[in-house]
Amino acid sequence: MGLCFQHKKEFIINPKREVLDLTKIKPPAREAYVNHFAGVKKLLKPFAHAHVVQSTRGCLAKCAFCVTHAVYGSCYRKWPIDIVLEDMDRVKHQGGKIVWLADEDPFFDANYFSSLLKGMIDNKLNTFKIITSTSSLHLSRRPDIVPLMREAGIESAIIGIETFDDQTLQLYNKKWNKIEFHQKAIEILAKSHIHSTATFLVGSPNDSEESLL
Repeated sequence: MGLCFQHKKEFIINPKREVLDLTKIKPPAREAYVNHFAGVKKLLKPFAHAHVVQSTRGCLAKCAFCVTHAVYGSCYRKWPIDIVLEDMDRVKHQGGKIVWLADEDPFFDANYFSSLLKGMIDNKLNTFKIITSTSSLHLSRRPDIVPLMREAGIESAIIGIETFDDQTLQLYNKKWNKIEFHQKAIEILAKSHIHSTATFLVGSPNDSEESLL
């Protein structure tokens, strides 16, 4: 999607552009981020130790409620693993303690994710408290990777359950998001001592007090 903005009373939507080659995007200026907190109130200073890292960008799912597909279209891009590891090393040297691995679903390419985790372990980049997200469907198909996740420092995984109502899942274009996959994924994560957090969407036309309770 191109840049969208309001000019006076008119809303301008620029034409769609080709997505960028990730290798041409400069890495985050970690030192600038940390320095930003030097003069802030004491209450905010702990945030200087929390960083966002991405290894992939985009999503192949087309969930009706999600902005990712609208922004990037149906594409899934990966940074070279060495670039991701270098960025995490910068986080480490800047005193980072918490990392949000902000991939939409690292299990879209499970072999790439496995290689990244092994690189984090080998390079001693597994000292962070790492949070990530995933779909229960993809994770439940590759349980062999989950122990690597824990060894690499991942302590928590967010699973988008959204709703238990089949009609609402169809409305969300996410009818493959079944309860049995959630149960299996949570059990797999628990075996490796990884905390699972479920997220839900409330407010669909099918929602009622009964369905939500």
